[in-house]
Amino acid sequence: MCMQCALPMSRLKVQLSYFYGPQGVKYLCIPAADSPSQNLTRHFKESIKFIHECRLRGEGCLVHCLAGVSRSVTLVIAYIMTVTDFGWEDALHTVRAGRSCANPNLGFQRQLQEFEKHEVHQYRQWLKEEYGESPLRDAEEAKNILVMFFLHSHCRNSEVLGLSQKTVRYLKFLKYHKATEFRLVLPKRKAT
Repeated sequence: MCMQCALPMSRLKVQLSYFYGPQGVKYLCIPAADSPSQNLTRHFKESIKFIHECRLRGEGCLVHCLAGVSRSVTLVIAYIMTVTDFGWEDALHTVRAGRSCANPNLGFQRQLQEFEKHEVHQYRQWLKEEYGESPLRDAEEAKNILVMFFLHSHCRNSEVLGLSQKTVRYLKFLKYHKATEFRLVLPKRKAT
């Protein structure tokens, strides 16, 4: 994939763009259908590199596709998995905290599961070797977002999730004290 200038978006592309001062906007366009058979994994490395370089420069990065539900979300989840210790489900919940409609199709979910099992550790190592220690506080920020999302979305329904009131009180305590040194394990999502 090459970086491209502003291209009209069609339904079959994911576009990542970042703004860099008066020079304009830089784009990375990835041709990808929103189909379970589409291989997005092959675009993870270039997408992660693009997003990470943008963030290291302190610039904003917009990742979008036609609806912002499946393809772009999948790329952002892969990035979050790479810069944190999150698995794909925790990364998805983190994205859903800001975009509730986030829902990768089943094929993309399977690709994220495979990425988590077989590749994410190598990607984390590659990112560290390529860019050194990150000055960004991604893990801490992602954990805070995840806790806030969980508390906002689920605490009223703790019985449905099978959480004890003690667990809910503990999560509220963590929220109040802004604790970040823990790993929240959410219940497995049932396959539909």
